This record gives sequence, C-alpha cells and structure tokens, in this order.
Amino acid sequence: MSLSELKELEAEANGFDSNALLLSGAQELLAKERNSPRTIGKFIVEVMRYWNSGKEGKAREELFSVLAELQIDIFRIAEMRLAAKAREHKVSAAHKRALITTAILPFPRGAQDHER
Repeated sequence: MSLSELKELEAEANGFDSNALLLSGAQELLAKERNSPRTIGKFIVEVMRYWNSGKEGKAREELFSVLAELQIDIFRIAEMRLAAKAREHKVSAAHKRALITTAILPFPRGAQDHER
C-alpha cells in the first residue's frame, strides 16, 4: 500500500471514530431523557426547537425514525383508548338517563298501594 492509501484509510478510520463518538453521545442523551421526569410533550417541544445538530441532531433523527416506524401502532393505540373512553361515557350517560326515567315514571298500581 502506498502512503496516500494509508492516509486515506486513516482518514476513514478517524471518520468512523468521530461518528461513533457522536452516536454514543446521542444514545446517552436519549437514555438521560428516558429516565427524566419531564413529560413527553415538553421533551418533544424541546427536540423540535433546539435539537438540530451534533449529538442532539443525531438523537432527533433516530427518535423520529423510530416514531415513523411505530406511527401506525401509536395512532391505533390512541384510537382504541379514545374509543374505550367514549364507550365508558356512553354507558354512564345511559345509566343517568335510566335513573331519570325511573324517577319520573309512575309506580305500578300495586307498588303505590304498598307504599301507603
């Protein structure tokens, strides 16, 4: 191998080292956020505003890549939760209306005699 080829290999190796360091920093940043008490909403706002370059940029890219992969599942889970809550509210509404109906309907004749 010539000296120029060796230098080229060294430059490539340095590039890999640099990328590895950058990606490790991004991984550590996400691990820190995973263990943070901050809400996901506040985290996403910060990511959108400030995480544009360096290890933050790499973390942002990977995070949004994962979200894109899971997008259908994320939306479906949210849909199912909302549907369950809607059913729960419909049942509660029906129960309240049943109580109203019971309160305003006249007692059957036999029940009125029993009440006296």
